[in-house]
Amino acid sequence: MDNDDSRIRVRLFPSLIGRSNLYDIIIAMATIMTSTSILCPSLNQIRGISTSFMTSSSLCPSLIGRGGLINIEVSGGLINIEVSGGLINIECQEDEQYRSVRRTDQYREGFTSLDFPDLRKFDGSGCFYTADRNMYSSANAVVIHHRDVSRSKKQLPQEPRPSNQYWIWLSLESPSHCPNLSFMDNLMNLTMSYRTDSDIFAPSGWIEKHYGTVNFTIPKKTKLVAWAVSNWKVKSKRVQYYQQLKNYLHVDIYGRQHLQLPRDRHLEILSTYKFYLAFENSIHEDYITEKFWYNALYSGCVPVVLGPPRANYERFIPGDAFIHVDDFLNHQELASYLLSLDKDEEKYKQYFNWRNVYKLPKRERAWIVPYCKICEALKKAAPYRTIPSIKAWFK
Repeated sequence: MDNDDSRIRVRLFPSLIGRSNLYDIIIAMATIMTSTSILCPSLNQIRGISTSFMTSSSLCPSLIGRGGLINIEVSGGLINIEVSGGLINIECQEDEQYRSVRRTDQYREGFTSLDFPDLRKFDGSGCFYTADRNMYSSANAVVIHHRDVSRSKKQLPQEPRPSNQYWIWLSLESPSHCPNLSFMDNLMNLTMSYRTDSDIFAPSGWIEKHYGTVNFTIPKKTKLVAWAVSNWKVKSKRVQYYQQLKNYLHVDIYGRQHLQLPRDRHLEILSTYKFYLAFENSIHEDYITEKFWYNALYSGCVPVVLGPPRANYERFIPGDAFIHVDDFLNHQELASYLLSLDKDEEKYKQYFNWRNVYKLPKRERAWIVPYCKICEALKKAAPYRTIPSIKAWFK
């Protein structure tokens, strides 16, 4: 850690992966640091801490020329985020009257609900996150997204690397879609991925226990089976499985060269289906993606999964929350089962029983929690640790 700054600086390299909206940037970069126990070490013991950082205009073009104040009310205090000329200033204030968790956005009309993760489960205090590449030489750690640096070693940071700087390898893609892993040999110090044995576990989704009233209602169903697929490869296992299944069951397909699925109506459209084919593009341990969590569960469909074995799914969600293709001898048997559930409403509803005990977290939290855990991982990391080969581990 730098002598003149007690905060650990973590630089997100090379970007926040597809984020370009002001509010997403603030949630992904700023509120990581302001929830519960980060910049405000504990909202029960706030010391009026404030900080600021610059965000790249290429990451967040909407910051240019924007100004104003975003207030985030959290249990035990108020967080002020002020935006002026690209500068985001964060200030924490203690106030006993604040007991709700919400974001008030003065840049546009309306009110957005936002739940923060319970950061008391791990120590995320004292870290400073930025996407400003000018701070590279002073960063204690750099998060490197494999997909953005996999074409050439020249895409990796080219500046001299500080001797005490940790590089964190990040990938949410499977090994089948991570070329040139050998580029990372003897360069990385920590791993961050969907694998549970990563140094920093970053799943595409998860469930949490209910701590209040259960109010889930199964969306109205008017159709049977949907599948959204953007990468149609005829020789892939999932396409080959569908080619056999369609002989016994009609499936509405969305994506390129198929039915349109507008981003702003994504969940609205899928929620009208009873079942969703959550077929992964490759089969690997723990590789359970947004196809399962977002397309199926967040839309209120019953997932029909093709991916790792059933036992792997059951590490993350009850076994009666989904249907696995491996449970059936052949494609026709699966089709017959789905058609039988379509006629038996009570039996179909049993696939939603898990929601009486568990719930899905707010989507806004998907990136907050893993990035907060970076801070804790750095504090626990050994003074020297290098991974000889990502490829040998990531299979």
